[in-house]
Amino acid sequence: MEQKRPYFRRTPAAEEEEKVWVSFYRNAGDPHLAAELIAHMDKDADSRMQYPGLYLRCKQSVRRNREREARAKRIASALRMVLRLIALAPSSAVVTILRKMRAVVRFSGNVVLNVCDGGTPAARPLGTPVAKQAAMASTSSAATSPFPADLQPAAAAADIAKSA
Repeated sequence: MEQKRPYFRRTPAAEEEEKVWVSFYRNAGDPHLAAELIAHMDKDADSRMQYPGLYLRCKQSVRRNREREARAKRIASALRMVLRLIALAPSSAVVTILRKMRAVVRFSGNVVLNVCDGGTPAARPLGTPVAKQAAMASTSSAATSPFPADLQPAAAAADIAKSA
């Protein structure tokens, strides 16, 4: 005798639902969709039991995405370090050298001006410009002079007349 199997007719909604779950299998490589599916399956134990392969594939996709982002961060930090060594280190060395050269030029210029004025290089403290030294010399000579400031030129003229 022929045995007939019972025929279960699926509803259109159930067929569409199955199509959606099948499309999730195809799109489980997207880490954002995978994270949403994991969140849904963690809340609904029945769907996790019904589609365990999808759940594991989503977990794998999220893990791979995390590893990819960590690798990208490591590569970016290595590139930043290399670029600093290539670009910033030589430029900072050039700036340091230029600053030292500027200090040497200023010092040698002060020495030359001091010698041209008739003094010795050691007569003036280092780092003081010639104009400051001249101002200091004029105030110090005025302070030691017994004559008032308005009579000093006359005193200088009298000294010239005596020597002549």
